[in-house]
Amino acid sequence: MTIAPATIAVAVLDSGVDASHPAFGKAVKVTGDQPADTGSSSHCWHGTAVAGIVAARFNAAPHSASTPQVLIRSYRITDQHGRIEDSRIVAAMQDAMANSVRVVNISASWSERNALLREAMLLAKPGAVTALGALVVVTSPGYLVHNGDQYPGVYADEDEFDFLVAVAGFSRERLLSEPGEQSIRRSPLDAKIPWDSERPDNGYAPRMLAAPGEDVSTALPGNRYGTVRGDSFAAPFVSGLAAAALLQPMYRALSAGKLRTLLFDHSCDAPAALKNLAGGAGIHCIASARFIESLNCPAVESR
Repeated sequence: MTIAPATIAVAVLDSGVDASHPAFGKAVKVTGDQPADTGSSSHCWHGTAVAGIVAARFNAAPHSASTPQVLIRSYRITDQHGRIEDSRIVAAMQDAMANSVRVVNISASWSERNALLREAMLLAKPGAVTALGALVVVTSPGYLVHNGDQYPGVYADEDEFDFLVAVAGFSRERLLSEPGEQSIRRSPLDAKIPWDSERPDNGYAPRMLAAPGEDVSTALPGNRYGTVRGDSFAAPFVSGLAAAALLQPMYRALSAGKLRTLLFDHSCDAPAALKNLAGGAGIHCIASARFIESLNCPAVESR
């Protein structure tokens, strides 16, 4: 008897996904509502782009198999105006963990400390709902920015959140969020926050991953493809890579914390330009080419 490989579920908490896009085929499950209009001008362009980057991490196109090995569960966490709603994040995390997702991608951030959302993130901790938990991948944290902490990225350096990893976007050996620089396409889910070139007052800098975040090719609503830019689009590189690792029998039983350790163990030391920009922070590039090749992933590139 042939046993079908286990399906790895990745939750994308974003603005919704155009699940009809040919890049996805049967690999996207929409949970709850999404914008009524999924055309080219839809609010769901951000979520579609993020999900497209996650899906592109696999050597075989997701729609090529009748039963995809990786299922992307799309959760809309914005209202009709594109604003993030706390209640949607909580509900999404509850449903995602109830359905045993292994990776959660949140390409969004908020500036206010919120006990409710903190508890929602902790649902992914191993043992909280599922034994292995879920790796939570978020955009860059706020310890190094001018205008205060950005959540949930700031949790990445807390011991209690050893299942959460923060990701910064880079291109040509520089972080995208340099002082005074802004995203080409601004949205509530992709606000560009200037990076402070100095260490925080406490002299401590968090450890994070860096991934391509400029001129990234991906799916867009209305059966289109295009390029995007921003920290939001660096995080799904890591989410897709984590899911690809979980497809390998040797890594499938890893807890979320051990999966994060695996990603850092196989990361590359960041160029000096990146480290200097972040005040000497422990930034590591996404992964070594050898590790990516071992997972049968396409090469990670940034133009």
